[in-house]
Amino acid sequence: MISAWENGREGPGFRLLPAIRRVLGVSLDSLICGEGGKTEPAASAPEKLTTRNEAEAELLRAFRRLPARRRKALLEMID
Repeated sequence: MISAWENGREGPGFRLLPAIRRVLGVSLDSLICGEGGKTEPAASAPEKLTTRNEAEAELLRAFRRLPARRRKALLEMID
């Protein structure tokens, strides 16, 4: 089961996420969406961005569906 998680074939069930969140000290958003890092206080939350048109919104949705390592690779590629 864990091998499937590590290789991106499957993820943990939603019932396990609260326990995983507590052990790792990350937010549920980080676990579900793949955002890295420790949980930060709300005061240092990033600025909320809005999309300018439907094409930009679809790009953002597609980006968020990517696994974390692919998002990182894409960002490195366009930098």
